Amino acid sequence: MMRPLVLVRKPREGQADWNKASSWLGGLPKLGGASWPRNPATGVPLHFLAQVDLGHVSSMRRKSGLPRHGSLAFFADTDFSQPLEDWAAAVVYVDQHMRAVDTDAPADVPPIYGQDWSAFCKGARNATAAPRTFPRWAADILDPKRVSIHSETLKFILRILGLDTARSEADPYLATKEFIKSRFQPTGYSLSASSVAEYLPRGKEPYLWHSARALSESIYRAIEEAPLSCGHVEKSLSWSVNNLRELESSAAAAEKLKLAQERIEGLATKLANMKSAVPELARLAEETAVWATPHNPWAPISDEDFEQIKRIQEHLRTKFKDLAQFRAILYSYELANLTLQEMACGGQDVYSFLPENVREYIRDHHLAPGNGGWHQMLGIGIEVQSAVWENATNVLLLQLYSDDLMNWMWGDVGALQFWIPPAAVKARDWSKVHITLEGH
Repeated sequence: MMRPLVLVRKPREGQADWNKASSWLGGLPKLGGASWPRNPATGVPLHFLAQVDLGHVSSMRRKSGLPRHGSLAFFADTDFSQPLEDWAAAVVYVDQHMRAVDTDAPADVPPIYGQDWSAFCKGARNATAAPRTFPRWAADILDPKRVSIHSETLKFILRILGLDTARSEADPYLATKEFIKSRFQPTGYSLSASSVAEYLPRGKEPYLWHSARALSESIYRAIEEAPLSCGHVEKSLSWSVNNLRELESSAAAAEKLKLAQERIEGLATKLANMKSAVPELARLAEETAVWATPHNPWAPISDEDFEQIKRIQEHLRTKFKDLAQFRAILYSYELANLTLQEMACGGQDVYSFLPENVREYIRDHHLAPGNGGWHQMLGIGIEVQSAVWENATNVLLLQLYSDDLMNWMWGDVGALQFWIPPAAVKARDWSKVHITLEGH
């Protein structure tokens, strides 16, 4: 059985080396003369996820069956709102990708995660400004160490393949997990201000104007998505009205009818209050923008301005809760985390604003995803639910785990996996690729 390879972020040392990396996660692909893939069912451009140098892979896994030069670029739908049968993925082989320039994304590429983008990505004002690509990180490909451990999952898959479990010298899955744990010391799921509070001027609280501007833009997002917020309540109200009719027709007990009627009245009041609050929320958005926007986002804020952030967020949580929840950024620690992650993933000019101790912390703890996951090629993938069992006879071309610094959240901290039959690898028929997405 082919042992896995692990993909990790390269430490950020300089912009030149960063751009010259032959494998990378997110950003833009180098497709040469190939076209940007689209969903065949909808015609919508897919989102680019990663490009992997096959020469590097071949140097460590010469019997993988993959081409020994060139690269594979990986694309997938990330719109969770569409029917599962409309999901699509694509893998593009590029012969000499390092001689190519970045391929610009099509003008009609949608926001990442489709209409639900704001549930996964903070800091953009509205759908127009929503991110269309994922952050770019130069990547390295590493070979996990062997350890003499066996798991029931591995033995089951070996039996499916007709192999002798007694001859297996190691469990690649647990070996990889141990390798990640010992080599990269992952801490939790996300990079947070609280984890580096001792190195930041205001600890785990916001200290740069970027946080204030992000708050302002998130309020605009709450306004833009007010129809969605109201729509959820309208659906609940409609269901409740129909439920009351059914109860009435079935001669339900008076207490049940009373509770159903009270629910309808409560939802109707809630909906009316939400709609009437939109103009006032718009005024708050404008006032916050006038206050925050003129400032350099990477300049420090004063204690007085920090208190203003807290006052605005308290106002959002109390007066505008039903419109702002899941849309605006309601807590100061969320703003601090967002600013920290933006600096970690930004261009060299932004990254340079991070204190050196924070950069060192990222190099030590966040080159791999947190929460015990990892990005991988070949071998046995992470067992989230049943995909690794169902694809035991397929090749795992790529596994991408949920990763906060990539803006990747697959289900509930799960994994996106690209599978292909061995015969298709031999025939270089990348159209046979399919994806599975599983969350916990």
